[in-house]
Amino acid sequence: MINLSKRPAVDPFERLDHALAGQRLLSRAIAQATDRRDTRAMRSLSDLSNELSADVDRLLRVTSEALRNE
Repeated sequence: MINLSKRPAVDPFERLDHALAGQRLLSRAIAQATDRRDTRAMRSLSDLSNELSADVDRLLRVTSEALRNE
């Protein structure tokens, strides 16, 4: 088990940048799978994209709250 108390704090703005970059990459991968008519890949990538979108939404709330509290 990972001891979370000893992990360095991760900047939510940096995590948001990475998540948004991941969304862009997934969008390109979905477009390529669509061009190939690879329905299995499209389904898997779409599922990942949905999970990542939920993470982005959460990070947007966190960063918005951080900005309000500054």
